[in-house]
Amino acid sequence: MDRMNVFSSGKDKARERVLFKFRLFYNAVETLEDACAQPYNVYIRDSVIKRFEYTYEMAKGLLHSIFQERLANIPPYPKDIFREALSRGWIEDAVLWEDIVYDCNTTTHQYFAAKADSVYERITKIYLEEFKKLRQVLKEYVENAL
Repeated sequence: MDRMNVFSSGKDKARERVLFKFRLFYNAVETLEDACAQPYNVYIRDSVIKRFEYTYEMAKGLLHSIFQERLANIPPYPKDIFREALSRGWIEDAVLWEDIVYDCNTTTHQYFAAKADSVYERITKIYLEEFKKLRQVLKEYVENAL
């Protein structure tokens, strides 16, 4: 066991958690981007949707960890987490993020081929770019605020 970790403060652990979750989110966006670049077929569609789901989860988890470190009252629900990110200027379009939350919940809990096709289109044409914007904003935050 590393002796320094025994004596590290809770604040250091919170920073380490944020950095760890940032790396997870960064890599999730990369894998989503890679999948979106592939020629369409139903297997790629399903892969893109699965990667979208975990990219969303990584974004939500990272924001939650940042707010856990910075705020007394942590937003309890995903919509609240994204509203807080909106209030900080980290995301620009609340309706778009509500759509992301809705589509992620829909694809996670039920599956229809027609719905999968429309979600795939939104991921490749809209959501991927939104995740990339958030990644850049949070990269700057992590580099400057931690």
